[in-house]
Amino acid sequence: MTGFMHMETSGTEGFMNGLSQTGQHLASTWQRGKSTIADGESGIGSDLLAQAFRGVYLPASTAARQAADQVPASILADADAGAFCVGCYGTGDQRAAAAFPAVH
Repeated sequence: MTGFMHMETSGTEGFMNGLSQTGQHLASTWQRGKSTIADGESGIGSDLLAQAFRGVYLPASTAARQAADQVPASILADADAGAFCVGCYGTGDQRAAAAFPAVH
């Protein structure tokens, strides 16, 4: 990495807290959404037309749900990593500042 690097730690920390809250909200909202989807799917039925529909619908629906299941955890992991980086940056900044001799 080259060039100047600076992090506004309080702003970045606030953003990571907001991202974490978003991930938590999405996780709970998605759980409710999955229940709503399951309730709707129960109305598909079991006749010949419903069986044909399920054969096309279920594989795509399952794949979409499995992918969506991972999104909240990914957002929370990003927020955790960002918060960790804020701490590392602050520690590094303090250590670097302490390494300079005091000017009287």
